[in-house]
Amino acid sequence: MEKKIGKEYNWYDNGNLKSEIEYFESKDKKEIFKINNYWNLQKERMVADGNGDYQDIDEDGYEEGGTVKDGVPDGTWKGKSIKQKYTFVENYKNGKLTSGISTDSFNIEHPYDIVFQAPAPKKGMNSFYKFIGLNFHIPQEARNKITGKIYLSFIIDKNGKLIEPTILKGIGHGLDESAINVITFAKNWNPGIKRGIPVRVNYTLPITIAKNTP
Repeated sequence: MEKKIGKEYNWYDNGNLKSEIEYFESKDKKEIFKINNYWNLQKERMVADGNGDYQDIDEDGYEEGGTVKDGVPDGTWKGKSIKQKYTFVENYKNGKLTSGISTDSFNIEHPYDIVFQAPAPKKGMNSFYKFIGLNFHIPQEARNKITGKIYLSFIIDKNGKLIEPTILKGIGHGLDESAINVITFAKNWNPGIKRGIPVRVNYTLPITIAKNTP
């Protein structure tokens, strides 16, 4: 996924300006952002020049809010996800999360210090790529004749299982089916974790087919 750099303006469905968010790249190449300005549905400017109170609900029913200082969260933030059925309380200092705790629909608490942890193969990405290379079947009719790149997506479910593989862009000759098969038989990953709770995550994978591929 391409990282955002620069200012982004968002609007409500009625055309009113909602927010001005500015994206940067940190020294460790991670995407970070600041909330420069934010207006509520009543057109009140709640965050001005990076300071104020932020409260937002998106189209999925996700809600969060708290104090913004110098463009980043500060102090206690609270929120909930109607779709995921959990509430959360987080503590920030100068934009950095110091602690968080979410409570799921069973009233079970999940402490965390990272908002989102991406899913990953249990033995690392190199091991996963090796599995793809060793188990990807090249049909005889395509061997050393067809080259290109297959793009497919799949979902890592809450248990880490790779499901619903889908070809986004294929090259035919039986190679797309081979891509689906190799994902189907891949071992479970460590699932994605959002606010201490396992979540489904969509993943896109390119597979390059070159000549002399065994």
